[in-house]
Amino acid sequence: EKTYKILQNHIDVVNSEEKPATKREPVNRELNMDDEKPAVPVTIPGKKAKQHIGMVDSNDSVVKNLQSDFDDAKDEPMTGKGLRLNKLVGRGFKGGAARDTMNKEHLQKQIGTKFVVLKALREGNLVLRYPSGTSVARKLPVSQAVVGIVDDVITDKKFDVSKYNQLSNDDKKIIYDLFKITRYDQTLRTPLMNPYELDEAEKYMLELAKLKGQLELGNRNERNIQEFCKLSSHLYKLGVLSNKQLQENIALLS
Repeated sequence: EKTYKILQNHIDVVNSEEKPATKREPVNRELNMDDEKPAVPVTIPGKKAKQHIGMVDSNDSVVKNLQSDFDDAKDEPMTGKGLRLNKLVGRGFKGGAARDTMNKEHLQKQIGTKFVVLKALREGNLVLRYPSGTSVARKLPVSQAVVGIVDDVITDKKFDVSKYNQLSNDDKKIIYDLFKITRYDQTLRTPLMNPYELDEAEKYMLELAKLKGQLELGNRNERNIQEFCKLSSHLYKLGVLSNKQLQENIALLS
């Protein structure tokens, strides 16, 4: 019973309190969009507000210049034409012209299937490159005689055999290897003698002298005669034996 009275008193107290009135304005007016103004952007004092992207002054000089440039541009269709590099040169593309730039005449000149770097050649070095621009081997220091022959080949497109014959055997090896590597030797009417065989010419000359002594002593068997003829002919082709020496060897066999 006490609990009931306590609850009843609490209910009476709550009911006696005044509740705040809820004031609601009647929605009795129509919205008019024309009457509303856009909100003013809030800016920081001392700084200008950024211009809207779409708001461009058509009378601006920069805008007029851009419009004139775009008016003159022609939109050429590329359909069915593929990517024709020769039409794109000068428009930001490095097409087929890039290869021509790398192989300019004042930088390098062709010899056979390779290219000789001119700057290195003027400095007395032989540098070969593939058409792609990759070096074939390390630069090789050469004599001025070799430089002159190489320059004749790449500039005047001619090979002077008389100049080649005047070279030392080591210089002949350089020219011989150069022609082999570049396949320039395939354009020669008369193939070059292998200069590496001249390294053994001294040994051949000693062998020839021994055979000549055997023949002079009367030991003229078929094997000695054949070997003597073979060595005499080989050394003559190499330029070690003169024409007079060859004739003397032939006379010895008669």
